[in-house]
Amino acid sequence: VQDIANECVRLLTERPLLGKGDAKPARQLRAEDIAILTRTNKQAKAVQQALRDRSVHSAIRKAGDVFTSPEVEDMEQLLLALTSSSHQPDLHALWCSALWGIHPAALQTLADDQNRLARQLEETDALREIWRQHGFIAMFQQLLHQTGAQARLLDRSDGERKLTNYLQIAELLHQAEVTQHL
Repeated sequence: VQDIANECVRLLTERPLLGKGDAKPARQLRAEDIAILTRTNKQAKAVQQALRDRSVHSAIRKAGDVFTSPEVEDMEQLLLALTSSSHQPDLHALWCSALWGIHPAALQTLADDQNRLARQLEETDALREIWRQHGFIAMFQQLLHQTGAQARLLDRSDGERKLTNYLQIAELLHQAEVTQHL
């Protein structure tokens, strides 16, 4: 595991040229060019931890059923909050999710500051409108951008997995929206 992680760091540091002599122009190696195959999930998690220890982000594919992940509950909360016009408990749950990033203790401060609360409601309404006009995936991308979710998630030790799960669920919702004309 340590040798694999060390080799990944070496490759990402040296960034050798790929495609020399191919029909395509040569280019430097990128992180997405690297795949590590393991026999078990336990081995994959060990490699991922060794990479994390070296500040290298990674994601594990097929790490389990995305529908049993905690992220599916956050996505369900997103759907509930955006389909109910202003049901406060649904909105509060969304705002406190890892996707939105408000700490639960900050909700009272938000409720006490009518200007901040109004801005938060406007942001939520804007996402609703993007979804209505441009579809779920456009809204979800805006949500990630607007809340800084991507950077915030990647700062967590389990962030790569969480972000991958959110993106996978968003893609499945987008596919359902398109194929079923939702």
